[in-house]
Amino acid sequence: STDGDISAHLKHVVVLGAGGATRAAIVALHDAGAGDIILTNRSADKAASLAQEFSLKTVAWEDNAAVHDIVYAPLETELLKAAHARGNKTVDGLGMLLYQAQAAFHAWHGVLPEVTPALRAHVLEPHP
Repeated sequence: STDGDISAHLKHVVVLGAGGATRAAIVALHDAGAGDIILTNRSADKAASLAQEFSLKTVAWEDNAAVHDIVYAPLETELLKAAHARGNKTVDGLGMLLYQAQAAFHAWHGVLPEVTPALRAHVLEPHP
């Protein structure tokens, strides 16, 4: 699905990439109580290095089942299009954007807005 809600699917998580955003994702997944976090990257050496730093398992780049891209513009990236074409489940980056906005709004205004499906739908509506 592309609803952005992965909280119920954190028993086994595969993270693609080995850069700065990947480090942040790994920490967030640990904080969210993820079970096994498995890392993969096109460059196996980079994946192995980062996996060692966080004590993670690695898998070959070609062995992925579900794909979450943190990019939200465009909503369906080339990575997600390719994954969908292969039959993989996909999650777009809009959820990350909404939860970042939630934290920023709280920091600036002291109010913690709720991230809901209606908010997601509103963000996806065309605005002049």
